[in-house]
Amino acid sequence: MFKSILSGYQAIVFDLDGTILDDLKIWNDALKKVMGKYIISETPDWGIEGLPLLERIQDIKNRNILTLDFDLDWAYTEVNREFFKNFKDVEIRPGFEELAQRLIKDEKRLVLCSNTDRDVVNEILEKLDLKKYFEIILTRGDVRVGKPAPDIYLLAQKKLNVIPERILIFEDSVAGFMSAEAAKINSIVVLDPEKYAGEYGSNVKVFVRDFFDVLNYIDEDLEDYFVANL
Repeated sequence: MFKSILSGYQAIVFDLDGTILDDLKIWNDALKKVMGKYIISETPDWGIEGLPLLERIQDIKNRNILTLDFDLDWAYTEVNREFFKNFKDVEIRPGFEELAQRLIKDEKRLVLCSNTDRDVVNEILEKLDLKKYFEIILTRGDVRVGKPAPDIYLLAQKKLNVIPERILIFEDSVAGFMSAEAAKINSIVVLDPEKYAGEYGSNVKVFVRDFFDVLNYIDEDLEDYFVANL
C-alpha cells in the first residue's frame, strides 16, 4: 500500500528563490541590467540558474566577451540593489503558506536552505513575513561550497539530527536538485511551465507546479491516486 505524498517525513526543507518565491525573473532582470552593458556577445549567456549570486556573476563573466572587466563585489552589490528596487513584484508561490501552516500543525519541522547570502535572505523573509515558519535557516555563508554541492543539505540533516530518509526537500533549479541528490535526500521539484523537465535527468520522482499541488494530495493514498489515473 502506497502512503500519502508526505507520509513518513519528519522534516521538510525548502529552497527560497524560485521555490517558495516566484522571483527568478526579477533576479535575472537585475543581472541583465547590471551586467548587460558590459557584454558584447551577440547572444549573451546568463549562466547557471541556482548558483550563489557571486558565483553566477563570475560564471557570466567567464561565458561572455566583455567590453571591460569589473569588480565582482561591485556587481554583487548592484544586482542586489536592482532586485530590491523591484521587490514589489516578488510573489510567494501559490499554496506555500497554506502548506507551511498545515505542516506545522502536523508537527513537521520546517527548514530553509538558500544559496543566497544571509543578509539578503533575512531582508526577504522580513519583508514577506515568512521567517515565522522555519525552525532552522541556512544560507550560502553557512557552508564552504554552495549548491549544487550537497554541503547545505548535509548541514541541515546534521542540525535536525534526523536520518536522511525522514527528510524531504523542495527545490526548483537543476543545481538545487543535484545538491539534494548528492546529499542522498528525497526531493520534489517545483517546475515552472517554461522549464523543460528533461533537464533534471531521470531521477526526479515528483514534479509539482506549485504548493497547492501538494496540498491537494496531502491526505491522498497514492495507490488510490495512481489507480484512478491509469
